[in-house]
Amino acid sequence: MSENNHDVALNIEQPGPKISGFRAGSKVQAIIPTTLGELAMVAAAVINGGMAPESYTVPDEQATKSRIMLGIMKGAEVGLPPITALSTIAIINNRPCIWGDGAQALILRSGVMSDYEETWEGGQEKVGAGEEMHEPISADFPDTLTCVVRMWRSGIETAFEGRFSVRDAKRAHLWANTRKQPWLHFPRRMLKVRARAFAQRDGFADVLAGLSIREEIEDLPAPPPEKTDISGLEGLGEQRAIAAPAATEQDPGASRIVPETKNPHSPVESQEQPPSSVGESPARPAAAVDQTPAASSPSPSDIDDSEWWATALSDGVYAVSVPARGRATTGRDLMLDLIKAAPSKDALTNFAAANERAILSIDLASKTAAAAIRSAIAAKLTELSEEELP
Repeated sequence: MSENNHDVALNIEQPGPKISGFRAGSKVQAIIPTTLGELAMVAAAVINGGMAPESYTVPDEQATKSRIMLGIMKGAEVGLPPITALSTIAIINNRPCIWGDGAQALILRSGVMSDYEETWEGGQEKVGAGEEMHEPISADFPDTLTCVVRMWRSGIETAFEGRFSVRDAKRAHLWANTRKQPWLHFPRRMLKVRARAFAQRDGFADVLAGLSIREEIEDLPAPPPEKTDISGLEGLGEQRAIAAPAATEQDPGASRIVPETKNPHSPVESQEQPPSSVGESPARPAAAVDQTPAASSPSPSDIDDSEWWATALSDGVYAVSVPARGRATTGRDLMLDLIKAAPSKDALTNFAAANERAILSIDLASKTAAAAIRSAIAAKLTELSEEELP
């Protein structure tokens, strides 16, 4: 080997793994996924770690994973790392939204805002004096009190202005609304957030990249709840009416809606015809049947699921009594247990139709709980349909 070749050989670096360790005081770098596979791994880690935000969580775990992936992708569009994106961006009414403070952070980081001003007009809230000294509450604020936020953008002399007053909040049914707790406890802060949101969206739409302000979207009226698909129930009521014998005075047993003591929630018995013997239900004329309000089956918490279904099939009454307190969780759990134990497709179809109003009531308290009930009904109907195939 020549001397030149020997020199070349000495300059060749042997390949080997590059190991980088954590060093105190070094700049922290976020882990950014660069492929859909890596993105799916991050989303799965968030779910398995129990860190999925509530607005991303739906009954279907795969759908939850997809929503988290989309939230991270939207955060990447505006320069937010994955975990920061999930804590800053929420899914409200199927739209990505950002907290007002998060929007302000994006604008400040962009460097395009040259000045900011916040003022109050139209009076001042009353705080009392002496022994009556207290923190201001909703009743202490005059309707004319207005928060004014002005934001200047580099290269533009005119400020982008946002205004929001107590009168505006009352017009939007936000002021002193018990369902809007932030407006009850932090009214001045909420007036500022709403005023600032107008200026942010008007002057820095490119920085927000289509993100809505979460406080604004949450204050919008809720969309009407989705109705359970009961298209397969058409004609079932007429078929049951044809199959059931007509109630006559000669056949008093046919006029009874529920059997004697099996159903504790049966309609009030007629007082005109007391029972002739113990354990026998009084007869009711056929005309009285139409005047009796719809009955509900026994509470599933009183009996087991199979016994509930046996009573419901016997009586033809499938409505579940959902308690007013805690109806979102209690009603959901009761219905999910009954849906799992449904004996047939027809029985579950009748159950869905009879409890449509109860599901809508649960939907008003928690859309997630109502969605879980509707998904369970659809899945169980599919399962029962497959079992009925020859």
